Amino acid sequence: MTPFTHLYRQGTPCLYSTTQSLNHPILPHKKQHNAKIILIWLLKIALFVLLAYIIYQQIFGRADIEDIRDQWQQLWNWQSSIGLLLVIILMGINWGIETYKWQQLIRKIEDISFKRAIQAVMCGVSLSFFTPNRVGEYGGRVLLLQIGNKLQGIALTLVGSLSQWVANVSIGIIGFCTFVIYYGSLSLVWVIPLVTCSLLILLLSALCYFHLDWLQHLKKYFPFFERFNKYLAPLQAFQTRELAFFLVLSYLRYGIYTLQYILLIALFGIDTSIGIALIMVTSIFFIQTIVPSIALIELGIRGNVALFFWGLITTQNIAILAATFTLWIINLVIPASIGMFLFFSLKKVIPTLNSATHQRS
Repeated sequence: MTPFTHLYRQGTPCLYSTTQSLNHPILPHKKQHNAKIILIWLLKIALFVLLAYIIYQQIFGRADIEDIRDQWQQLWNWQSSIGLLLVIILMGINWGIETYKWQQLIRKIEDISFKRAIQAVMCGVSLSFFTPNRVGEYGGRVLLLQIGNKLQGIALTLVGSLSQWVANVSIGIIGFCTFVIYYGSLSLVWVIPLVTCSLLILLLSALCYFHLDWLQHLKKYFPFFERFNKYLAPLQAFQTRELAFFLVLSYLRYGIYTLQYILLIALFGIDTSIGIALIMVTSIFFIQTIVPSIALIELGIRGNVALFFWGLITTQNIAILAATFTLWIINLVIPASIGMFLFFSLKKVIPTLNSATHQRS
């Protein structure tokens, strides 16, 4: 006779297994687990609906969508199809470089496969659509990390973003200053403060990037940072050559999406030289980098910035918008859609939550 037989004899329903402790009832645990699954699926569905709505509004909510569609139809031939395919291939290479960079950053705390890393990066792209300046990308990427590594993962992801910021702004300032010298269409009242502030921010960012160990000294002056020390500790393990390597990867990414933009400009029939195209593209990317935005209005901002710069050398406004629109779809909408599919396929949004809960019990 087992120790629980008397519960049946007294007519009391037994909620406990003879192989489990009395402290762990089966039914309440199952209910809690099922509720967690339902909550996760509701979150996934809500994010999917919101992403679909944002993309739909950006694409079909535009007053000029018919004109852009006509421009696409005029573009469609076998030669332009090859060019468009090349732009899509470059998108894959671009995100492959970003995935590799993030994988190497995260190895300071957790060794993950490239497949797992690309899942994380794509999920990050999806979640970035719902937040200002794509800050949701950090949370999206660390979803696939172990529960104890998530906050450190955010700190390491910030290092990668800082390297991309330094690359974008350093080239952008050169392109923008060249634009001002050649065209002088902007008032110096705006140009001088903008360039000065950008240079100061770039200098500060570069110093911070190559001297991450300065965070260790903040707690001497700000005791509040002491509580974040364990999360920032991996940042101090980077050597200068590692940081330089990540910066090279960031410059390579910048070169790829500059090439993508120039290819699309050519595909849509905007006649210009390579030199002028480089000035325009780097200036556009510079403004896009320093101007905050959210997904609901991002494409509108991109379109207006592109029209301002390209409008100085051409009147093909629809072609400019079509190129900008196509680049946005290829570089962001397609990866975000892939990321949402991967997000749905994840069996657990937080892989080790249950195990961590049991350890605390």
